Amino acid sequence: QNAARAEMQLDQAKMAEQLRLQNVSMSEARRIQQAEAQGAAYEFQARERREGEQLDRAQTQVENAQETVAAYQQARDAGVAGTIGSLGNLATSVGAYVESKKPKVD
Repeated sequence: QNAARAEMQLDQAKMAEQLRLQNVSMSEARRIQQAEAQGAAYEFQARERREGEQLDRAQTQVENAQETVAAYQQARDAGVAGTIGSLGNLATSVGAYVESKKPKVD
């Protein structure tokens, strides 16, 4: 009877140890899974941040190009206006010259 009781206690101790090892294994698996999830979240956030920075840089380049185009258009418009003004002055001068060369009729 002592041998049976000892064997039963040994079996219970083995089962308790197996249960403890299983719990340790599950706990370690949870820890690894959490670490992997945190790593994946960090990678995702870093990628999102880099992509956002790239979009910001591209937007800045577009805005700079638009400002350059606007400046060129303004310079072109000023040049056209200056040319038209010069042509108007020339026409006025030619008209005055022609008038001054006409014979005077009294």
